[in-house]
Amino acid sequence: MNNNEPSILSQTEGERFSVGPFAILSRVSGTQSSDAFEMYEFGLGVATVDYHVHRRMDETIYVLEGEIEFIVEGEKYLRQAGSVAFIPRGVHHGFSNTGPARTRESYLSSHPTAISTNTSARWSPCLLRRTSQRSRHSRSGTTKNSFRWVRDLNP
Repeated sequence: MNNNEPSILSQTEGERFSVGPFAILSRVSGTQSSDAFEMYEFGLGVATVDYHVHRRMDETIYVLEGEIEFIVEGEKYLRQAGSVAFIPRGVHHGFSNTGPARTRESYLSSHPTAISTNTSARWSPCLLRRTSQRSRHSRSGTTKNSFRWVRDLNP
């Protein structure tokens, strides 16, 4: 789809793919917005995305369903559906779904070329890798699925 065409999607329309613990639905691609932003919907099982930082993009995460624990600049924030987190570039952050239910989030990022486009082949190698270590953010102290950024996505 070129950037001159509007897109009116139903709640189930958009490209679907999975990366690590995420079931991803692309809502607006960088190509559509002339690289101004990208928007995705994420489904997340019990998992942690460990502390990381983006140098060239801002993130906004809106919790649609469930409960997410955000860790931003070392502070923890447990937030339910209807909550929003804005994380400007340069701010260290991570988040967890401590379960037991899956969560659903709307994700908006500025500077989409900092991440890549919306195909799973381009997301998979650069975003996340599973780790076998015990998550330091687990409430129960048990091992959870933990995912780390393999490299800084936008140095």
